[in-house]
Amino acid sequence: MASRETPMLRQYREMKERYPDCILFFRLGDFYEMFFDDAVVAARILDITLTSREAAKGERVPMCGVPYHSAEQYLVKLVEAGYRVAICEQVEDPKTAKGLVRREVVRVVTPGTLFEGSSGDESRYVAALDGDGNRYGLAYADVSTGEFVIAELDGVRARDRALDELARLQAAECLLGPGLSGDEDLERALRDRGCALTRTAAENWRYRAAAAALAEHFGVAAVEQAEAASGEAAVAAGGALLAYLRETQKVDLRHLDRLRTDPLGQWLSIDAGSRRNLELVRRLRDGSRQGTLLWVLDQTLTAMGGRLLRQWIERPLVDRAAIEARLDAVEALVSDPFLRDGLRRLLDGVHDLPRLIARVGYQQANARDLLALARSLERLRPLRELLTGVEAGRLGALR
Repeated sequence: MASRETPMLRQYREMKERYPDCILFFRLGDFYEMFFDDAVVAARILDITLTSREAAKGERVPMCGVPYHSAEQYLVKLVEAGYRVAICEQVEDPKTAKGLVRREVVRVVTPGTLFEGSSGDESRYVAALDGDGNRYGLAYADVSTGEFVIAELDGVRARDRALDELARLQAAECLLGPGLSGDEDLERALRDRGCALTRTAAENWRYRAAAAALAEHFGVAAVEQAEAASGEAAVAAGGALLAYLRETQKVDLRHLDRLRTDPLGQWLSIDAGSRRNLELVRRLRDGSRQGTLLWVLDQTLTAMGGRLLRQWIERPLVDRAAIEARLDAVEALVSDPFLRDGLRRLLDGVHDLPRLIARVGYQQANARDLLALARSLERLRPLRELLTGVEAGRLGALR
């Protein structure tokens, strides 16, 4: 039937062949349409009407669609159901196009790169892991906030510590390197925690290619510093993760502007079982937040502060100097109600800057986002002025 299909359906098939493991959101006017098996699956998951479209004379194919302006809610449902979604947009003006409008896939939404609906103090991580039994390279990123981190683990418990880190992150997706091929126990442990597993090209994990990719994005000096702090395995994982994000997100990712290393020795190591039983951020019984340590302590006013507090609770410090620097800042705020209340007044109403910047980078920011960005930036000068003369611990560094 393909030879007798309409030009539009032939174009759809060509795009689908490039992304066979994805549900294809094919832009037609004000809708993303899905056809054939994609339509059957999507209609069931999204609880929308399955209809049909004429493909050739006398023949029809399954079809369903969602409005493009409210596509976010449908993306979330499909990804949460375990599917990847390739978003195929019209890349030329239909009014000036000669013949069929040209279309291209502009983004592939995966479990770890879904930022639609992101809010509050929770991050959604995509991670990359590879190792040989003694040394493991780990990288993780949150595309909604621009966070990009690499780390290296070695020793007899390196594998278990890597799994504990992924449990702490609650990684939604993990890329597994070639060194982990056939590690069924590790794969099972990750799947049991709700982590989607992805295999990528082996060449992306090679140290030289990975280091070159990271240097191109973050700069040579940043990669050299990160490698000195972590190691080659961490760099390899970071390069593989960056290559995957470039392949799926199809934007320049400029909001990923800092390559951080994770000095795992600075934090108290908590295994996954203890973390669950301590109910630090989730209740053991139902996974809710109420009654947890985070619920008790959280008086933050911004999403950024909420995420930072959550990270501090999940990763208690072990370095005495770092602990005292944090406590010095707490003491300064406790002893100076004017400073504390002034900071809270200025922070109240500051929007989620990292996620706003990510929306700008993805060319998805609207007028409301840009106004929120402007209003938040207006608070920086009075915040700095309020901190003038404050030198206590982290507050001095913040100023």
